[in-house]
Amino acid sequence: MVWTQAQTAKWYNNEMGLTNQARAHLMADDGAGYSSVQDLGELDQEYWEKVVEQIRHPPAGQNGIGISAESESRILASIYLIRYYLMTGRSPEPANMHWAIGSEFQKAYKELVRRRDADPGDPPKLTKHTDMLRWMDNFDSFLTTVVGNRLCPLSYVIRDSADVKQEAPPALATNKPYSTEHSSVEAEMVALANHSAFEFGPDNHRVFDFVDTATQGTEYQTAIKLYRKKKDGRGAFMALKRQYAGKDTYARRYAEGEKMIAIQWKGTGHYPMSKHVQRHRIGFGIIETCAPHMSGCVPTATLRVRRLLDSIVTSDPSLHAAITLIEQDDVEGGMRNDFEKAATALQRADPVNKRLSSDNSKRNLSGVDGADIGLAVILKQGRGPKTGVHLRWHPPKEFKALQKPERDELQAWRKKYPKEANESKQQLRKDDARIGSLNGSKTKKPKGSNDDGMDKKSLEHLVSALTGFTNALSSASAGDAIAPAGATPTFEGGLPY
Repeated sequence: MVWTQAQTAKWYNNEMGLTNQARAHLMADDGAGYSSVQDLGELDQEYWEKVVEQIRHPPAGQNGIGISAESESRILASIYLIRYYLMTGRSPEPANMHWAIGSEFQKAYKELVRRRDADPGDPPKLTKHTDMLRWMDNFDSFLTTVVGNRLCPLSYVIRDSADVKQEAPPALATNKPYSTEHSSVEAEMVALANHSAFEFGPDNHRVFDFVDTATQGTEYQTAIKLYRKKKDGRGAFMALKRQYAGKDTYARRYAEGEKMIAIQWKGTGHYPMSKHVQRHRIGFGIIETCAPHMSGCVPTATLRVRRLLDSIVTSDPSLHAAITLIEQDDVEGGMRNDFEKAATALQRADPVNKRLSSDNSKRNLSGVDGADIGLAVILKQGRGPKTGVHLRWHPPKEFKALQKPERDELQAWRKKYPKEANESKQQLRKDDARIGSLNGSKTKKPKGSNDDGMDKKSLEHLVSALTGFTNALSSASAGDAIAPAGATPTFEGGLPY
């Protein structure tokens, strides 16, 4: 559509806030010469600033004309709005150039400028151990954060189709510079920005540099070799996609995603609901990634909840009550139509988590076959913060085997906590006697044995076994699994009786 002189003048005055004098000068052939709004799209920020400077401070003998900072800012945003429209197949018209739309674009424009000038960092690395489909998804996400000289996210370079549909672009949303189909300025550019403009070349070269960096030192360099001379980023990425991520690959991964969300959860073991929910998230993520590349369908939010509920097989009353509440909450934004809300309700009623929490609260270090072997004192003391030495009483031979820093820290602990150190010593002696009684060792004291009826070799064996048990308990306190109360610990090599 061609703007009339009246429409152009009205736009300059009403939408851009220029005075009549400034507007007349900007439109006059002997002035700035921008009688057509679309001509502003030929400018960039640097050139526009020069135009404003010349209007405000003309050569000697001419009077300057005032342009407010607000008008200068509005016209600058409108310059890039015009370029954006032309890039995405639209023409600037009075209906889409009023400031209500321009102000919305200005917000996006400022963010795009910030990201254009920022350091994007390195692209995700592709190695022989990397899942190619996941890397491609991550690489596309990375390019979405990188803005090129066109102020367009570089992911437009590697979109599936280089050619934009010939029909008219979708209608703009009310007072928005983008359509409801794409829902943002960035998404609109990624989907509709043409690849024929001069500015595509530098963006394409930059994408090649990212692909080259991501595949450096790997076998994948062979696949992009043909595109190195022209620095064809799109060509290199598509070559990787054709060779390593064809439709068969997407179909196989799609099936893997379906298999993940089909696994049943019965709540009878130690696998909590939170992990089952996370498995569904991963499975649906795989399906969403693969579906656009094949005939598969992306499940709706309601179907995701249905698939999650169908995977649960349990007789637990609390969980059944939660499932019933989810199914009844069938309103917009309700649990039946919101996967995360449904997942939260299920996890709160998880019988496995409740059982594990109860076990943890009851778990203690009670001993062998129900006898308290008293190692709570040992675990209570923990490890030294400097060397990690066990803060407990060590038999002489064991103490001598420690490194000097460990001995020094242990001695410092003994001096600071003599009561705990003595309790640890006495407790270990009691443990020796109790373990011995459990194994039927109340026999005549053999020659060469100690006061507890054990010979020296057997005592050393017992100390070694208890040390291994203590190490296991300390590891458990750092996050490993602890045997349930009442379970009989297994000592490597068995007890010496």
